[in-house]
Amino acid sequence: MNYTVGYNSSGKLVVTEVLLKAHLFVSYIDYRQITRFFTQFSKENEKGLTKCLLIGREEISIILPDSASINKYIIDNPEQGNIKTVRRLFTTTHRILVKRKSQKKNGYDPLLVLIDDIWQLVPKLNKVNSSKLKDLLSAGASFGIFLVIGSTLPYRNLLVQLMQPGKSNHSPVNETGAEMIINPDGLIFFRETGELEFKTFYPNNIIYDV
Repeated sequence: MNYTVGYNSSGKLVVTEVLLKAHLFVSYIDYRQITRFFTQFSKENEKGLTKCLLIGREEISIILPDSASINKYIIDNPEQGNIKTVRRLFTTTHRILVKRKSQKKNGYDPLLVLIDDIWQLVPKLNKVNSSKLKDLLSAGASFGIFLVIGSTLPYRNLLVQLMQPGKSNHSPVNETGAEMIINPDGLIFFRETGELEFKTFYPNNIIYDV
């Protein structure tokens, strides 16, 4: 799935395949930044969003086509989502992962999991669901299950809490996913999967205005 990151210092608009081999972590200050991101991401990947799960605000739910969403947890509308929905979402996703692990295939239909503020979710997860999230982060991308995780804090804190990256059976932090940081002025700092350094981009306001 492609994403137009923004303009580089030479004025070139840069497009990247963000979910080619791992997840994407987006750190932001204002929730409207992550809403704009999901809007742009969904517009650029309309054909690819054939199946996804969502934990997020109502306005993000509206962005996605109904046919794409197979489960939702709406943060700002308790009638449409509660902690049971979250458990069901992780159970559903993890079952798909377990099933795919047992299959011998070269490729899988992509399944996208969108979470717009992981820190609202993590304190509510019990040990079982934390373990499922940990498994999805460490193995999901290898089986066509990709997480796009929004956070008001750098995702490394999440990895320390859930993945215990010091253990040898987990990938290095820079291999787990691409990372994008949106600062208060809208500047974008983006690091591709496998790279150590961030590159600075200026936002494409035509795409970001929603």
